[in-house]
Amino acid sequence: MSAPILTPVRRNPRPPDEIVKDATLCSQKLLQFAADLDGSVHVIWTLDLRVRGENVRSYLKSYFGKVEETFEGIATLEDVRPRVEEWLRQVRERRKQMDKL
Repeated sequence: MSAPILTPVRRNPRPPDEIVKDATLCSQKLLQFAADLDGSVHVIWTLDLRVRGENVRSYLKSYFGKVEETFEGIATLEDVRPRVEEWLRQVRERRKQMDKL
């Protein structure tokens, strides 16, 4: 068994102004983080953008879609990195305790 490996982060390739425009209609993905756990890759975290009226907010969502953190404006990788890295550290520790590392 191996430690969880965070795969490369997927970024929305479209220009920010286009993403914001589309976010007035429905949430738009800004970033996706996937983890490789025992050879199976799953998207674990998603950073979505939503515009409601004049409010532009980014939402960091966990695996089951629960909003874990909200940011005003367009959040960046640097904004969410501490939360994702902490999650990865906790998963490593749990797997170590279960002798899966």
